[in-house]
Amino acid sequence: MDISLAFILVLSVLVLGVVGKVVKWTFRIISLIFLIGFVLSLVLGFFVYKDLTDLKENWPDSDKLLLLANDKIYAGMITTFGEGKEPVFVENLEDYQTAYQNKNYEVLLGSNYKLFIFKLSMFEKSSEEIEFGDARISQQVIINAIESDDPYEFIASDLIEKGEISSKENWKSDMIKEIGDIVKFKGILFGMLLQNEMAKDPLFIFKQYNQRNVIIYPESISFKLIKIVPFSLMEGVTKKVIGGVEEKLIQ
Repeated sequence: MDISLAFILVLSVLVLGVVGKVVKWTFRIISLIFLIGFVLSLVLGFFVYKDLTDLKENWPDSDKLLLLANDKIYAGMITTFGEGKEPVFVENLEDYQTAYQNKNYEVLLGSNYKLFIFKLSMFEKSSEEIEFGDARISQQVIINAIESDDPYEFIASDLIEKGEISSKENWKSDMIKEIGDIVKFKGILFGMLLQNEMAKDPLFIFKQYNQRNVIIYPESISFKLIKIVPFSLMEGVTKKVIGGVEEKLIQ
């Protein structure tokens, strides 16, 4: 046999042996990766299922604290998002400011089931009008009123300018008697903004959360997934868990 042919045969056997080992180890590595991924998926699925079960059982009737803030807290309310229980507007906001500035969400949460902090800046200062009694007020005016020191004065001036009321002082006096102090009025304005957005899109809160405009605490694994996964993939799960009760924020 020719020496060169023998050399080629030996070399071919060696190359095939090396390639076989590489393929074998590659297959093992890929199999291991798939196995690890499968186990992690099972573990993640278990915790998600457990969390979704907890949400489904506790979400409808549990109190949630909703705060509206940017650099400071402007308004707040405690609600279940469900029927049969009117929201309670937070009046002692000064007790919350320090914890908010320090991001001490556990203190803010208190005995409530969930804490929601909404950025005021996520609401658009648009000309879209929202009904308020017999009058209509634009979102821009509502947001500016929330940011102002005296929302009664701010809105009364707007209604006078549009000719919707005849006496600014009488309107302010009637509203203060009916509603109460400025903090509670800002809470009602906050509720109007939120209800208006949720009437257009029941999943508004969760879409804004996905866009980092809402803080939810405690942030369980399901909420973490809503934040990091494209919302279109989580939309069906969110609808199933929440069950449409978000449409009933304020009746």
